[in-house]
Amino acid sequence: MLYRGEEISIKLKKTFDKAFLGDAPSQVKIGNCYYNGEGVKQDYKKAVYWYSLAAKQDNKEAQFRLGICYKNGQGIKQNYQKAHDWLKQAAISGDALAQFHLGILYELGLGAEKNINEAIKWYKPSARQDYADAQFKLATLYNQSKDIPQDAVMSAYWYAQLAEKGYPEAQTYLGDFFKAGYGVEKDYKKAVYWYCKAAQNNYPKAQLALGECYELGQGVNQDYKGAVYWYAQAARNSYADGEFALAVCYFYGKGVEKDYENAASLFIKAAQKGHIPAQCNAAYCFQHGIGVEKNYAEAARWYYEAAKKKDALAQLKLSYLYENGLGVTKNISKAVFFIQKSAENGNVEAQYQLGLRFLKGEGVAKDIKAAKKWITAAAVRKHLEALNLLRQLQLEKKKNKRV
Repeated sequence: MLYRGEEISIKLKKTFDKAFLGDAPSQVKIGNCYYNGEGVKQDYKKAVYWYSLAAKQDNKEAQFRLGICYKNGQGIKQNYQKAHDWLKQAAISGDALAQFHLGILYELGLGAEKNINEAIKWYKPSARQDYADAQFKLATLYNQSKDIPQDAVMSAYWYAQLAEKGYPEAQTYLGDFFKAGYGVEKDYKKAVYWYCKAAQNNYPKAQLALGECYELGQGVNQDYKGAVYWYAQAARNSYADGEFALAVCYFYGKGVEKDYENAASLFIKAAQKGHIPAQCNAAYCFQHGIGVEKNYAEAARWYYEAAKKKDALAQLKLSYLYENGLGVTKNISKAVFFIQKSAENGNVEAQYQLGLRFLKGEGVAKDIKAAKKWITAAAVRKHLEALNLLRQLQLEKKKNKRV
């Protein structure tokens, strides 16, 4: 019907009448209709108009909704300060959503100075009113924030509130806490219980975690087939860690018949998602023709992807390919570059090999001091050849002194 020159649904006429007479709840309802496009054409500016009228009458829902419009720039120019002011009025009045969004502003430093403790101050009353987003914020901040002291007990408490409501991410975190004894007493069976809850809700991280429990016999009898089942569920959800874990099972024949083709295929799928160990393993399969046709160029490609992310083993393997011109143009400088990166990133074999290069002057200028540095680094980590070579160098030094 046409009402004051505007097309509206018949059901809204009485609400409009009350709103024009100054009834705040009706003004909020009309604002919501314009905000959501229900019974009228969606119009954020008109929503802001009606929210403003009700907000000035201290209607906490209107204050909250007006604060959100200022926060998001909907129907009015974005203004975090005004968003903060309106949300705070509603928050003080006890509105759980306003308390949560006010906490967000303090956490991010929008419209007010960044203050994690102030954010928590507002998340808490929202969480106590059973608002799930606020509960998750508290659980996460107490678990992961670098701005406040971590509190495992409080984190576990809020994850438990959410877990009981059926939130799979919280159930998985709670399972992790029971598995590690973090904030709760260590209990593998309770960990499995919560992983099961989340896994049955098709949450891939929980499916992976449950598979690991079956593989290691934690909270359940060790069962490789059970592990494969849950890894497969995670892999079906395109979860890279699940694909990798399942690939390892196929590669070694754990809980399933050994199948290199399936293993290689899964390594590649996970590698394409940026999974570093999968990139290394996919490269290894291509390098040696395991489950795929041998292809040094593909091996080099995947080693390089992992090497870019500072994976020391991939850097060592890539060095070998450049040294021998396999899949790449032979380049000793690049071989040395990647073996040095690998050594610097802690690969013990690379440390030993780099030490040898400096000792013999292969691809680098001969440098006895640098050679001893890297050979010693490998020897300290019990690298047998490095230990033997270091002893030999020490003996030669003593002989030279006697002479």
